[in-house]
Order: sequence, then structure tokens, then C-alpha cells
Amino acid sequence: MPEINLYDNIIAASLKGRFDKIFKGLFDFRKGEIKLSLSGVYFEDTYIGAENIIKYDVRLRRRKVGYVTIRIGESPQLFYLGHIGYRINEPFRGNGYAAKAVELLIPIIRRLGYKSMVITTDEDNIPSRKTCEKLGCILEQIVKVPNMFLDLCMGSKTKCRYILII
Repeated sequence: MPEINLYDNIIAASLKGRFDKIFKGLFDFRKGEIKLSLSGVYFEDTYIGAENIIKYDVRLRRRKVGYVTIRIGESPQLFYLGHIGYRINEPFRGNGYAAKAVELLIPIIRRLGYKSMVITTDEDNIPSRKTCEKLGCILEQIVKVPNMFLDLCMGSKTKCRYILII
């Protein structure tokens, strides 16, 4: 019988609509006071150039305080958006929740077969840059966003490309 990898299981489970049940123990993580809860798996988002997206809610005592995503694939769009995205709601910022959430994703990223992933941030977004530094990311380069991707990047003219070694 051929071995089925985690990625194949994710796709199969998602198509059956039983993702949460099949991966309950694997996709429900806690680090300190925060917890990641799977909120969705999305397929082939051509706008952002991702083959698949796995999204988690970041929760603090059952309250959603933000989200974190893994974007699977390689594309010109992901060059500027990155493989990992996060957002912490304003009242909860400054507590290191984004870094903790990304740390919780590392076992999943490993199981998906990645050795590294890109996180991008606006050049002037100092808190996000500090998150990348806290995670031990390496600043690969600061790139100019082409006009064709300005809307996708919410008007940001430059992006810092950080490499997270898994």
C-alpha cells in the first residue's frame, strides 16, 4: 500500500468536509496563553497565487484575537505576499502573539515538507519586522512591489522578504 503523506490527507479530508475531526489533535495547538484553531482550508486561490491556504484563528481564552495563514505554492504574487501571513487585532498587539502563532505552525510546515518559508512585511511595519526577528528569520532583501501587485499588497510599495528556516 503506498504511503499517503500529510498533504494528501489534508486535501482528502477537506474534500470530505471532515477536516476538523480527522486532524483534531494535529491542528489544535496551544503555546502559553494562545491557541490556534483551524478555521479553514482553501484551494487554488489564483488571485494570490496560492495552491492551497490553511488558516487558523489565534485565540486567547476562547476569544479570537487574530489569525495566521500558511500559503502553499510558489508564484509571482507569493513572492510579495509570502508563505506565512498573520494579523493580530489592535487591542491585543504587543504581546508576542504573532510570533507564538507562527512558532505553533512549524510542525505543520515540516510535515508539509518545507525547509523554509517566506514572511513578508511592509518596510515601515516595525512590529511585524520585530516579529520576524524574534522568530529568527533572515532578512533576504527589500523589494519594490511592481505596479501590477500594488492592490494585492494593499498599496505597499516595498516589502521586506524574510526567510524562516524550519
